[in-house]
Parts: sequence; C-alpha cells; structure tokens
Amino acid sequence: MVKHFFQKLPRIFLPGQFSSTLFAFICRYIFRSSHPSDTDRVFVEMARDPNAEKKRTESRKNKFLALYKNCKEEERELYNQINKRDEADFRSKKLYLYYTQKGRCMYSGERIDLDDLFNDNLYDIDHIYPRHFVKDDSIDNNLVLVKKEINAHKSDGYPLADGIQKKCRVFWNELKSGGFITAEKYERLTRTFEFTVGYRNNWKD
Repeated sequence: MVKHFFQKLPRIFLPGQFSSTLFAFICRYIFRSSHPSDTDRVFVEMARDPNAEKKRTESRKNKFLALYKNCKEEERELYNQINKRDEADFRSKKLYLYYTQKGRCMYSGERIDLDDLFNDNLYDIDHIYPRHFVKDDSIDNNLVLVKKEINAHKSDGYPLADGIQKKCRVFWNELKSGGFITAEKYERLTRTFEFTVGYRNNWKD
C-alpha cells in the first residue's frame, strides 16, 4: 500500500544537502491522514546527489584541517597530526573515522590511542544499521569506529542500546554541530524505534 501511494506522487528531485529527516516528516504528515496505521512504514530514499563524484575527489586532509582549525585547545594536537600526514593516509577507513570522531570511540566517547588504532584486537569498524538488516557501507552515514570490547557485547540489533545513546548523545551532537559527522549518521545513531518489515524491504528492493 505504501509503495502504491507514493507511486501516485510526482517525482521530486532533492539536493543532496536536503535533510532526509525533514523530508521523512513531510511524507509521514501527508500519509498519516489516509493511512494512519501504516505511517511507520514510510521509507524515504533520497535522490543521488549529482555532485557526489566531485565530493569524493575533494581532499580529506584539507577537510579535516578546516574542521579542526577552530577547535578547542585540547584538540589542537589532532590538527597538528593531520597537518603532518599525507593525503593518501586518509584512504584508511579507520584513520578517517578516527579524525571524524575527534579521536574517540563512537559508543563510549573514550579516547583512542593513535598508536593502537590499527590493532584489530582493540578497535572495530561497526555498521550502525546492521549488515544483516541492510547493506550500507557508507563511511559518512553508516560506519563508526568503536572499541572492540564494547562492540563484542553490543547486541546485533537496532536501534543502538539505550545506555550507549544516553552516554554519547552529547558527544554525537557536538560532532554533528561541528560538521564532523552528517545529519544522517546522527539520525541513525539516535533513532529509537526498530526497523519495520516495510522499511527493510524497501532497502532490499
């Protein structure tokens, strides 16, 4: 029913920076009046940003230097580390996420020792949306760097545990406000309701 409803709507192309949260709210508002019982099944898929390829070619090093330039004094060391690195270093997913998260574990907020970053016995890259639910390897929207110990005890479900969300919400908000993480990643981290069957099926289609 949801799919048939939206097939009747005109096709709308939205810019990449358009908030998926806002668009989802609008869709649910429209849909609720005639299908109140199915509102939670509305799934919003954003049109591909035509500038996506261009964005991927932009310098990750310069991006981080700009982000850290006006950070607090205690984070200036991270700026200095970035400044000394080559552009090629930031192709590493772990290193990229390390600086995206201000050198902290995304599920605890605890500092990560850079010397131990590549020790797979200590740190993992986790999928916010679990891989057995949806296949999304987006480093900007769905991947996070976490302590292996925490990840091992975390359930493989969704949403994230209430304890993790309460402990890290202020930290996540700081990252979003500073431009370190996307609004989409923040939404996935803080979302409190489970996947519905319709939501999962839309990802598979």
